[in-house]
Amino acid sequence: MVTVNPQAFYDAAKKLSDLAKDLATARTDLTTGLAGTGSMAGSTDSAKQWATGYDKRASSAADTASRLVRSTNHLSYLVALAGYNHALANYNADTNPNKGNAPDKPSDPGTAATVVNWVHPPAAGGPGHGLETSIPNLLESIGIPVPDGNTDKLKTAADAWHKYANCDAVANAQLTIGSAMAKINGIDSPEVDAILDQLDTLSSSAGDLETATSNLEADCHNLKYKLTEMRTAIHDAVREVIIMIDETRLSQSCGGLSPGELDFHDFLGCRWSG
Repeated sequence: MVTVNPQAFYDAAKKLSDLAKDLATARTDLTTGLAGTGSMAGSTDSAKQWATGYDKRASSAADTASRLVRSTNHLSYLVALAGYNHALANYNADTNPNKGNAPDKPSDPGTAATVVNWVHPPAAGGPGHGLETSIPNLLESIGIPVPDGNTDKLKTAADAWHKYANCDAVANAQLTIGSAMAKINGIDSPEVDAILDQLDTLSSSAGDLETATSNLEADCHNLKYKLTEMRTAIHDAVREVIIMIDETRLSQSCGGLSPGELDFHDFLGCRWSG
């Protein structure tokens, strides 16, 4: 009979249990960070298309983050239970009458790492912060679709995804899981290979989640940049239109004189009267 040191399993389980708690904290922080980011994309057709893709990926990432907490927590229990089984086998095989009490069975950690569920706010909606002009309905009249996404909300969402993807628990999850695997790797016991396979799958999921949340951060930043860029271009174009309209009004109200033929005060007077 091969005697297995149960402490290796307990050490691995402790690493996983601590990781599960840290992942739960990160997941809860993500929920808090994304609160209030609904309707951030705007209400234009392109905004709705972007929001549909974002909502799908964001919901998937949030669900995966919750599953990662539960899976890590559950595997920590299974590893600890394997250690307990070896400790109990060693205890039962010991013929010393003064061997003391039997080892304690690990408690089910079902509530050790709790997760706050995220009620996903749809990214599409509006109006957000569009572009206003001094001439009512000018933009509608000349057919310019103004993006009304909320750049402040997009930044908030990007920051939340960044914080999650780069926190120690998530960024180092694969290293932590690998360290737990190293504790029991090489132990001659039939359950070890199955446990290592599950931990390897868990590690892959953690890596995929880090990538997915980093991509979501980039998506929000990119849309924010595009909105800002588009608004600047539209603002400049509309400004030219307004100048042309003002020049026409000025010419009509000042007897056909151009702005260049008036001094500054005359020009202001004509603008106000128009």
